[in-house]
Amino acid sequence: MTINCTFRQLMKQSPNNLPEFWSQKLSKNIAYLQNQVKVDMKSCVLWQNSKDWHVTPNPRVVPTYFILMPIQGRVMVNTDRGKHYIEKGRFVFLKPNTWHTLDANPAFGDLEQISLHCHLSDPAYSPLNIDALPEIHVLDHPEFLIQKWLALVYQINSDFSWGYRTGEIFVKLLLEEILKKNQEFDFHSVELDDRMKRAVDYIHQNFSKEISIEEIAASVSLKPVRFRNCFQEALGVTPKSYLINLRLKKACDLLLHHNDSIKEIAYKIGFSQNDYFHKCFKERFHTTPQDFRNNKKTIF
Repeated sequence: MTINCTFRQLMKQSPNNLPEFWSQKLSKNIAYLQNQVKVDMKSCVLWQNSKDWHVTPNPRVVPTYFILMPIQGRVMVNTDRGKHYIEKGRFVFLKPNTWHTLDANPAFGDLEQISLHCHLSDPAYSPLNIDALPEIHVLDHPEFLIQKWLALVYQINSDFSWGYRTGEIFVKLLLEEILKKNQEFDFHSVELDDRMKRAVDYIHQNFSKEISIEEIAASVSLKPVRFRNCFQEALGVTPKSYLINLRLKKACDLLLHHNDSIKEIAYKIGFSQNDYFHKCFKERFHTTPQDFRNNKKTIF
């Protein structure tokens, strides 16, 4: 007998317990995924191309997590881990800044594929440690997930705010499937060193103030250049990007749950210029703060 259910279905049945047939490590990982992992959608696109089209024959990197799944045709993915063909029922999951090439195989006819870009982070907004996970994955129920994915493409591209929450759920559903097939993986196998932990704590305690990179570096007794290098190596983003991302996430909470004006919210989270807050918010979430607030009943 095959047991197939999602974390959300199980939690509806038994809110405080995970199934007995899951190992302790898998239960811990899926609980962490659903309750702690943060997903920020960037894009979700359906590509349709003729059979003589080459996807990306030259090496490239993207700064986001990259998920690609053909629903017709075949694509060869080449990374430093090797070459793999993916087709319907298989997908590639690459971490940020992974060098890769993509090339269509004309023998399999026209190519139709869905690509998704997102940011994934832990509660401290540091990138997830997924180095131990494979890059190519097989879906047990491809038709179900393909239909969900196509619906997500429509939602993301018709109204990004509408698709934002749906995208988070969908990405976690894919990650859940990956975890079930890689039960030895552990989200907590690598932790930040003490100085970077203290730097993250300092940012979280002072994000609403006008703090500089020099101040954060001084709080952990490092020179600014050395601090920037260490921080980016450990967390995958620059200290400035980390600070702005944290402020924007705080802005989302305030926009959804408080009635302060947008200008007041910008000031509360550390933006001294309202125009700059709007610019950063739209670049990150593809919508304005006011539209995000207006659509909150649809998003959540």
